[in-house]
Amino acid sequence: MNANVDLVIFDCDGVLVDSEVISCRAHAATLARHGYAITADQVLDRRAISYVGDAIAAIDLPKCVASSGTPEKIHHGLTCTGLYDRLAPHIFSATQVERGKPAPDLFLFAAERMQVSPERCLVIEDSVPGVTGARAAGMTVLGFHGGSHCRPGHADMLRAAGAALIFDDMRQLPGLIGRV
Repeated sequence: MNANVDLVIFDCDGVLVDSEVISCRAHAATLARHGYAITADQVLDRRAISYVGDAIAAIDLPKCVASSGTPEKIHHGLTCTGLYDRLAPHIFSATQVERGKPAPDLFLFAAERMQVSPERCLVIEDSVPGVTGARAAGMTVLGFHGGSHCRPGHADMLRAAGAALIFDDMRQLPGLIGRV
């Protein structure tokens, strides 16, 4: 697929799992229970980012997850979206390192566990701290700005933080890997 990449590292929330919108709905529901008149959808299951399963399947490289979430939260999100079995057991949490994002520790830990040198890793991130941490680890980063939480200007923030390329549709991802 790409002679320069031996490992693709995915962030979880906002890249694999569109959980930001669910958090907002849960907060709205809590406020409604306490008398604040806000309506919220009753759907509380996490949902996968559109086309991410197809993108993962199309990438013929080792893959892992490096997330700031707890192992339980990551497991739950990936299980609810049907992605857990595609990525397990290569799932790493910031709870496994001393410093989380934006420090490079989690990305370096994942690369070490996957036995790949940092410069041969490609990280898929949706946050400035994630892009910053991956760049500090010496990794190339693709900035994803297609999650429901991304607002106008989000792509520019990811680019300014050091993302090599940005994209908003997971169907683009396999082709972008060949361009870095």
